[in-house]
Amino acid sequence: MGHSKTDVFVPLNLAVLTVSDTRNEETDTSGQMLVERLQSAGHTLSDKKIVIDDIYKIRAITSQWIA
Repeated sequence: MGHSKTDVFVPLNLAVLTVSDTRNEETDTSGQMLVERLQSAGHTLSDKKIVIDDIYKIRAITSQWIA
């Protein structure tokens, strides 16, 4: 008995968080690259944010995304 394996693409809802004290939407090239690549792969961008390197601000954003 053989088992056949069929890979099925399942698009994901993804969020991109850039942690930086110096970047903004115009200068966040790595964040924009991730957005472009995940969308070109067929996934959905749920949200994109830039936050300063502060643990409480990072936690606040990720907590919102989880909720």
